[in-house]
Amino acid sequence: MQSHPPLLPAKYNERAGKPMKKNLFSRGIYLEGLRQLRIFGFIVLSIYLVILICAPIFEYADYLQYSPETQKALYPLVVSFEDLLGPLMALPVLVAPIMTLIVFSGFNKRKYSDFYHALPYTRLCLFLSYTGAILTWIFGILLLCGGVSVLTRCMFTQMYVLSFAGWADILLSLTVMILMVVAAVLLGCSFTGTLLANITASGLILFLPRFVITMLTSTIATKLPFIAEEHFLSILSPQYNILIYYYGNMAIYANSTSLSGNLQCDLYSLFVALVMGILAAVLFVRRKSEAAAQSAPRRSIQAGIRIALTLVLSLGATCILLTDGPQTIVATLYIFAILIYFIYELISTRKWKNLLRSIPALSVVLLLNLVFAGLVLGTMHFSSAFRPNAGEITSVRFVQDSASMYTNPNAFGEEEAGNYADRAVRDITIEDPKIITAVADALQDNLDAFDKGEYDRLESK
Repeated sequence: MQSHPPLLPAKYNERAGKPMKKNLFSRGIYLEGLRQLRIFGFIVLSIYLVILICAPIFEYADYLQYSPETQKALYPLVVSFEDLLGPLMALPVLVAPIMTLIVFSGFNKRKYSDFYHALPYTRLCLFLSYTGAILTWIFGILLLCGGVSVLTRCMFTQMYVLSFAGWADILLSLTVMILMVVAAVLLGCSFTGTLLANITASGLILFLPRFVITMLTSTIATKLPFIAEEHFLSILSPQYNILIYYYGNMAIYANSTSLSGNLQCDLYSLFVALVMGILAAVLFVRRKSEAAAQSAPRRSIQAGIRIALTLVLSLGATCILLTDGPQTIVATLYIFAILIYFIYELISTRKWKNLLRSIPALSVVLLLNLVFAGLVLGTMHFSSAFRPNAGEITSVRFVQDSASMYTNPNAFGEEEAGNYADRAVRDITIEDPKIITAVADALQDNLDAFDKGEYDRLESK
C-alpha cells in the first residue's frame, strides 16, 4: 500500500512543536485525509459511475431489439432497492479497507509518524479527523453513485419499475458493514507497524471470532445430529454478524441474502463496530512513534497474531478430526498450520533467529485446540445426559431442520415459501399432554440409539 508523505500546508508545518491543542477534530487534518484519498477515490467513483450508467443503456439496447409483443411480455422489470445499488453493495469489502489502509498505513513509516505526532494536535484529533475523511469518501461515493443509479433507471420507465421496499433496512445494514470494516482495519493498524501486519491483524479481527464460533457450533451439531445448529444461543448465529452473514452467503451460494428485517442483527453489529472503533482510538492514542516499521510493538502481540493466524487451519483440522473425517486431510492441515506459523514470523520480522524463539508459543496453539475439543466433547456429554420426562416438558414446537446456519433459501429460489412456512410455525407452541409424551418418548429412544452408535437422522423418530 502506497503511503503518502506529509504534505500539509506550510502553516501546519510551522505549528509543529508548538503547544498542544485539545481539539477533537482538525479541519486541516481532515482535508489532508481527503487529499490522500483523492486518486483512489476518483478511480473508484469513475468505475462505479460507468457501470451504473452503462448497464441500463446496454439493457435498453437489448430492449429495442425485441418486438412490441415481446416487450410487453417481458417488461417492465421490477428493480429492488438492493439491485439499484448493485455494485455499491461491495463498498464494505472492496473500498472501505483499502481507503483505511491508504491513510493509516502511512504511520508505518517512522518519519511520517514522527511528523504527525509532532504537530500540536492530540493523537485522538488525528484519529478522528482522518477517520472522518475516510468515511466522507466512502459515503460520498455511495450517495452520489446511488443517486445516479436511481436517476438513470428513471429515464427508462418503459423498462423498469423501481421498488424502494426495505430501503431503510438496506441502507442501515450497508452503513453498519462499512463501519465494521473501517473500525476493524483501524484497530488492526493501531497496534501493528507494517502493511503485512496491518492486513493480517485486520482480517483476524473481522473473521476469526465468527470463524471459531461457527466451527464450534457446526462441530457440535455434527456430533449431536438431534440438535439443530441454528437453534443455539441467538448471539452465536452468524446472522448476528451482518457482515459475515451477508458476504458469506454471497461467497458460498453466489447469491446474497436479504438485508431487510435485520434490525436486531444490525444493532448488534453496530455495537461491535463501535467497540472496535473505541478500542482502535485508545490504542492509536497510546501508540508510540517507535512502533512504525515494526510488525508489532511487543513480542506478545507478535506471538498473538502468529497464534491466531495458525488457529484458522489448526481448528479446521481439529473439527475434521472430531467428526471422524479423513486423517490425511487432518494431517495436511496441521502441517500447513505449522508452516504458516513459521512463514509469517519469518516474513514479518525477517530474522531467522526468531524462528527458534517462536517455537515455545506453539504450545499455546496446541492448548487452544485442546480447549476447543474439550468444549465440543463436554457439550456432547451434558447434552446427551439431558433427558427430560414428559412431566418436565411444558410445551413443544416445530423448528426448521437445516444442515447449516448458512443455508440460504434464496439459493434455490424458495425464499417466499420456505421462510413464510418457517415463520408461520416456529412461534406456535403445542401443550397437548399426549403430544408432549410422544415427543419425550421419541427423544429417549433417539438418545438411547445415539449412545449405542445407532442413531440415524433420516430414520429417527
